[in-house]
Amino acid sequence: MNNSGSLGTFDLMRIFLRSFFIQATFTLKEKLGVGFGFALLPGIRRISGNHEHTQQLLKRHSEYFNSHPFMSSFVLGSVLRLEENAINNSGNAHKDIEIIKTRLAGALGSLGDRLFWKFLKPLASIVALIMIFTLHEFYPWNIFVSLVYFLFIFNVLHLFYRLCGILQGYRSGTGVIHSKSIQCIEHLNFRITCFALGFLGLLSVLELREAYEGDFLGIIIFIAAASTAFLLNYKKSLPGLGIIASLAVSFVIYSLFHLTGN
Repeated sequence: MNNSGSLGTFDLMRIFLRSFFIQATFTLKEKLGVGFGFALLPGIRRISGNHEHTQQLLKRHSEYFNSHPFMSSFVLGSVLRLEENAINNSGNAHKDIEIIKTRLAGALGSLGDRLFWKFLKPLASIVALIMIFTLHEFYPWNIFVSLVYFLFIFNVLHLFYRLCGILQGYRSGTGVIHSKSIQCIEHLNFRITCFALGFLGLLSVLELREAYEGDFLGIIIFIAAASTAFLLNYKKSLPGLGIIASLAVSFVIYSLFHLTGN
């Protein structure tokens, strides 16, 4: 079997661009498997010796795969390195590669869920709301600015891990799990949580000063509604349900106060 050579920068960039579609064919049976194979295809074509071998690798890596879509880039790069090593050494390490792939996917999936969904998304949302309140004189441009802030904060880390993961995975192989960018995630999660809680306090102050101007009923409604929405989003990752529940809490408190007053 003739090897076509190692992957170059152009090949890795093609895999990076294809990784944006890793969720496009999500199914209950294969999860991200088909998208994983689609993203892997340019690398497979480069390292495999013939069309038949390419089809074999593509079929095997299009089967069940489940991880965080952003952190899957580390698995993409690592699998390419392992497959390339297996071809160069004329070995049959398919089972070993599948075991390593599954273990990496599980560990990175857990890290990615907490980093992006549990910590970073609430932080970006809170900062966007702060921009809406501080720039309320410029409505509706303040809403546009807040969306830009949200997308910027969320996508800085998203794009970093998506690109860095492929490069580090291909460079390190199985050692990718020990890379600095992954090891710092727990520390990063703690810092993001601190920022999120601090910005939430700032948002509360802005809301109380600008929206309710000392109105006692408004202050109570805001604190109850904001707490309900934040807890549901933070604990359960359900922002939609948090908004609905916060509106319900606001309505109940408002009704109780007026019924008591009457």
